[in-house]
Amino acid sequence: MVALFGRDKGQTQGLPLPISNMSTKSQGDALKNRLLKLMAIRVLVVTLMMGFTAAIQLKEGGRVLAPSLISIYILIATSYLLTFLSVITLKLIEKSDRFADLQIASDILLATALIYVTGGIDSIFSFLYIFIIIGAGIVLQGRWVILSASLSSILYGALLDLQYFGYLPVIENPLSQPQSYSGMQVFYRVFGNIAAFHTVAFLSRHLFVQLKKTRERLKDSEEAVRRAEKLAAVGQLAAGIAHEIRNPLASMSGSIQVLRDELDLNQENKRLMDIILRESERLNRLITEFLDYARPYKPERAAVDFSGILLETLDVFEKGLSQGHGITIQREVLSGVKVYGEQERLREVLWNLFNNAVQSMPGGGRLTVSLKAEDGVAVAAVRDTGEGIEEKDIGRVFEPFFTTKTFGTGLGLATVYRIVEAHDGEIRVESKKSKGTVFTVSLPKNR
Repeated sequence: MVALFGRDKGQTQGLPLPISNMSTKSQGDALKNRLLKLMAIRVLVVTLMMGFTAAIQLKEGGRVLAPSLISIYILIATSYLLTFLSVITLKLIEKSDRFADLQIASDILLATALIYVTGGIDSIFSFLYIFIIIGAGIVLQGRWVILSASLSSILYGALLDLQYFGYLPVIENPLSQPQSYSGMQVFYRVFGNIAAFHTVAFLSRHLFVQLKKTRERLKDSEEAVRRAEKLAAVGQLAAGIAHEIRNPLASMSGSIQVLRDELDLNQENKRLMDIILRESERLNRLITEFLDYARPYKPERAAVDFSGILLETLDVFEKGLSQGHGITIQREVLSGVKVYGEQERLREVLWNLFNNAVQSMPGGGRLTVSLKAEDGVAVAAVRDTGEGIEEKDIGRVFEPFFTTKTFGTGLGLATVYRIVEAHDGEIRVESKKSKGTVFTVSLPKNR
């Protein structure tokens, strides 16, 4: 009865930017809030039950405080006391996981006790188990729901068997009319309720899984919108700032080259001028990449063999790796997978992902590249066994100029994200520090 009264241990890992980058503290707070709400429902249910019991007694001409109802009132008072103590305890403890489990178990026990004192097999309150199972699904979000159905089945079946074989006396009260039952009738009553308990449990778990997936997708729809807004703001500034820097930079670089060639400089001064020219070229390259990134882009789409593009790009990339790099490459590529996109831009996506993976494995490792087709999309995955990404940085890897490396512009993955998005695709990342990273690109198949 009493716990519609349970809890759920929230969850996460990410990307797919896993339903759930909530901190441990926020998960605990969310669980406590769910418990408090369900305790309020407990009080409401118990209060309605007390009113229901009193109303039946008055209607039948009996006394509200009849001796036959004392056991029911004791259970109701126990429920109130349990709720009061639970609220106080919940405010004092930090971790509420086990406390929530205890709430579910205590509710099942109280429901069993209520069924016993209201006639056992004749009781009208066996439906309370179903509310508890649903409560476990809501609050525990799937972890206890099957177990709560099994515990309810065991206790309910044991209660009816003990009463049928005479090990427990049948308590008569105004809320039930005692009847005689055969062994087969008791069996069917127990079997029917057990079937109902587990059906509700499986449906609750299924609904929770679907709800969790929906929340994850919404969190990704939200992340994409946030990133798109940020990129739009960056794009508005890009052209003006880049051109304002590029023109004087070209003049400075040209002047330095003339001075270096015409002046009689010693070795140290030549070295300093070479540094200026090299850094000027690097800055010019950065501006060029940024302009390419910020410029509005709409792919010129055609049917392309994504399997062939991936393998060709990987072959060229592997040939460019230095000898003794310590990188082994594993291919798991399904042939004949076609997509609708721009061939050279898709090569750019793959090259950036391969390069990013190798850079994360400076001491060597394994690069696994896979491609498969599912549900109307081509799914390519690039997995490394490298350094991994800090959890706090996972949500920022596709932002322009964000990089954890001491080199590079921080535009590689931002460009990858932009190209994939322009192809109506999706890119996701999963990573654990020191365990490696996997980037997954999903693109619509050939129309």
